[in-house]
Amino acid sequence: MASKSGFAAKVTMGTYIIAGMGTWSMDGVTRETIEDTAFGDTIKSYVFGFMDGGSLSFDGNYDPADSTGQVILNSACVNASALGSGSIRLYIDNTSYWTIGSTGELLVTKANAITMDKNGLGKVSFSAKISGSEMVLVPVA
Repeated sequence: MASKSGFAAKVTMGTYIIAGMGTWSMDGVTRETIEDTAFGDTIKSYVFGFMDGGSLSFDGNYDPADSTGQVILNSACVNASALGSGSIRLYIDNTSYWTIGSTGELLVTKANAITMDKNGLGKVSFSAKISGSEMVLVPVA
């Protein structure tokens, strides 16, 4: 079994590293079920409905000067600008990453969620909804 250590992971906006990130997660795809039970049935039955591509989130150290990452994500959220395929890359190691499929986009739903602690570094978190696709694993050659 090939396990992955998180130390080689990173989050990028295209080819630019989003400064300070230390955690990322995807909640995965889900498939809705639709009840199709009819009169006379004695137990409920279901059929598959739409698939939901899920959501992703990432967080780390706050860097207000990160104009190629954190600033762009905040702008996308504030201005309701969708990010296209390949815009966000969630690396699992130095050679492979997850990104939105070619038919989809990412809707940044939370940005600049900032926490400051007198005994630590400022932290920031971001979230996005996956629309029209699912995340795909891209092996880098």
